[in-house]
Amino acid sequence: MVRLALDQAPAPAGPGRFLHTVPAWGALAGLMLMVEGPALLLSRWSPATVAPVHVFTLGVLGNAMFGSLLQFLPAAAGVRVRGGSREAAWLHGALNLGSAALVAGLWWPSALLRGIGACALALAFLLLVSATLPGCWPGPATACCTQASVWP
Repeated sequence: MVRLALDQAPAPAGPGRFLHTVPAWGALAGLMLMVEGPALLLSRWSPATVAPVHVFTLGVLGNAMFGSLLQFLPAAAGVRVRGGSREAAWLHGALNLGSAALVAGLWWPSALLRGIGACALALAFLLLVSATLPGCWPGPATACCTQASVWP
């Protein structure tokens, strides 16, 4: 198996900002569950149910996955992530602004907030793809690709 290239790992501030945001989204989800309580069981399509689901999926899981991916790709897969800490800041802002706007638009029905959320989330995912995908394309053979086998 290929060893971790810790010298290739990004500065902790880049992925760390995503991982430090996860508990805030979890606390918001808990607060929403406390406020709505029994209303969450009325219908799976009620705004009281859909909004906390998006808090969990986009706020908690989205931040955890984005931060982990930005940490994992350079250190474990040898993929160069473009943009560095500055790109991570924009990515973090777009993901969390989009998540917050979408959740607010679902909680208090507002097409404008949902639209802002959708656009910011689309931007976040496009930024993530533009930062990570170019490094994933096959190029000249590297040390990890020239080994006889990566399996024991």
